[in-house]
Amino acid sequence: MMSEETASGMRLRRNSPSPKGYLLRTRLSALYALIFATLALFISCKTDGGSLDPELEALLRDIVTRNKDEFGVPGVLAGIWIPGRGHLIIENGLSDIEAGTPIDKADHVRIGSVTKSFTVTVILQLVGEGLISLNDPVRDYLSGVENGDATIAELANMKSGIFNYTEDADFVMEFVSSNFLRVWTNQELVDAADRNAPYFPPGGGWYYSNTNTVLLGMIVEQVTGNSLGEEITDRILKPLGLDGTIYPATPRHTRAVCPGLWVRPNRGHNLHRPFVLSRLGSHDIEAHGLEEMGRGSRKRDTSRR
Repeated sequence: MMSEETASGMRLRRNSPSPKGYLLRTRLSALYALIFATLALFISCKTDGGSLDPELEALLRDIVTRNKDEFGVPGVLAGIWIPGRGHLIIENGLSDIEAGTPIDKADHVRIGSVTKSFTVTVILQLVGEGLISLNDPVRDYLSGVENGDATIAELANMKSGIFNYTEDADFVMEFVSSNFLRVWTNQELVDAADRNAPYFPPGGGWYYSNTNTVLLGMIVEQVTGNSLGEEITDRILKPLGLDGTIYPATPRHTRAVCPGLWVRPNRGHNLHRPFVLSRLGSHDIEAHGLEEMGRGSRKRDTSRR
């Protein structure tokens, strides 16, 4: 899986004074903006199908607008479901700033690091089926990985100490210079992490590392003999009836998608020089509209796998 991780929840040491460290910070800051541009907010729970109180709706719309303006986000889709009180879907801004296309609740968007939840759900299903254990060390499945004694649970909980490959400066430079279109193998991503020292011994702390979920995806594929995308589709998307949600196998979009944006970071969050991307990552999940996400939330109590 080049995976959900390419444009997902990146973390950065902020005390690096070097020019290389500064470049890394600015590149990753731009990728943060890209994530916010495609999917800003989900508060997901069961909905009764009604509208929210007008005063609450006005407050939520104001919160979205203020954050959109503060962070220079071109367009926001925000879905709020509150049990017993109703729901609200907010469409604010543009899905395509070059064409001036308003963002729409039916638009397809890449969901970035939300894909991690799908990956870990598959892991937990495999645990429930007795095929793996949360206490299994990663070295039982993948050899040569740094901190190989880290358990599957520690990978899922971000407690493995394994280096985050998206903080490797060489990876970031090549990722950006390829116009975000290079397809990386799982092993290449793990190798990028392994050429850096671990943050701490397994279980010795907490650090957000995209490498953890890449390794979990590799374990899923080794245990099942199928790709992670196939397992997510068969175990989660199909049972929940998420027909418009897919796990793309290539960087190219198969349908109309809100384009991700590369934003040159600056204090004013100036969006006058964006770069339209054709990809956030080769294997992050693509969802069709907030209404479908709400439908999946309603179905999950009765769907079993």
